Amino acid sequence: MAAPEIYREYGYVILMLVFYSFLNFWMASRVVKDRKKYEVSYTSPYTIETENKNLNLLNCIQSDHQTSVEQKTVFFALLLIGGLQHPRLSACFAASHVTALYLHFRGSPKICGIGVVPLMELASFTGLVTCTASFAIAIFFS
Repeated sequence: MAAPEIYREYGYVILMLVFYSFLNFWMASRVVKDRKKYEVSYTSPYTIETENKNLNLLNCIQSDHQTSVEQKTVFFALLLIGGLQHPRLSACFAASHVTALYLHFRGSPKICGIGVVPLMELASFTGLVTCTASFAIAIFFS
């Protein structure tokens, strides 16, 4: 089996990993800042809204960051592998996913439910899965 050729456009894939990492770092810093602002200790992962009405926003921020952390490994794997066959398309799906994460994180607690942004996240993640599956199929039939 021959080694896959790495296209110049694979640089876009690597840039998207960098953007995702910066976004994740920024999200973590917002969680730390808001925990201090609302005086929530680090031992309690989530807060009870009756303590402070603004704590629902903190829960949303923390939940979005946690979701980002949980998705990171799968996102990186799909992007790196799918990007070998489809670097520009994978980078576009990744850009869409990172943008959706940012919009979701910056949105109000009402945006946490079903809407355009979560569907954008799902569509971009599905696109990355498709690019990776396409690469796997290309390997099988080469």
